[in-house]
Amino acid sequence: MFPVRSISARKGDAGRVLIIGGSSEIHGAPILAGLGALATGVDLIRLFVPQKHATITRMAHTNFLVGEFLGNIFSPADAERIADIAKKWASSVVLGCGFFREELTAVQCFLQNYSGRLILDAGALQSEVLSEIHGRKNVLITPHGGEFQRLFEETAEKNFVQSAAKKWDISILRKGVVDVVADAEKAEEISAGCPEMAVGGTGDVLAGICGGFLAQGFSPFEAACQATFSWGKAGEEYTKEWRAFSAEELVTFFRRRWKFL
Repeated sequence: MFPVRSISARKGDAGRVLIIGGSSEIHGAPILAGLGALATGVDLIRLFVPQKHATITRMAHTNFLVGEFLGNIFSPADAERIADIAKKWASSVVLGCGFFREELTAVQCFLQNYSGRLILDAGALQSEVLSEIHGRKNVLITPHGGEFQRLFEETAEKNFVQSAAKKWDISILRKGVVDVVADAEKAEEISAGCPEMAVGGTGDVLAGICGGFLAQGFSPFEAACQATFSWGKAGEEYTKEWRAFSAEELVTFFRRRWKFL
């Protein structure tokens, strides 16, 4: 079931998602993650992005609270500062959308300073981070098949996804034609989506949706299952009317319709 607000709910009760992403070349990924989180019904969304992209990020949605890196790349100094903010403010964190390998040291620094509920996506998915997240049951990683192979040096089949989740005691959403969600105890295959979703940004939105559900009290496994199924079904429904679309167009549709799927 999707989260239901209490009649006495106050701002913040439905979750606060903090998103850290973007690079000198990429501005859209953290924005799309923010739109994904917004679509789940969380109350507050805060993004930290490169200085050069701060203005366009503020313009992307009036609900976004936007902070800036010290420069145009996520640095260890940023990691320590933002981790302190996350510990006090965030219900969940989405880290990595729009990153490359050059942010690795800062990602490791952040993981050393923040132990809360966390989604790791895209450029944050480097093999060196596995030792930092080992045993963290509140962590979900969201690799596609190629990223999974790079991380674990195994093919991305269901049994290997389950084995990796058990070995590292984390939750994994392996994205593909059929998605696989696994934690140390169980694994599920989820068939939802369509080929038209294989466009830039849909994975960033999915990471944000996962972060939104995680912020509202879902376990990492539950958040991943709900997110991949509902996002995929939105894509299937949207293709009944549109042959081609962008991730931004689809997340707008998802935000209006997801509770009915």
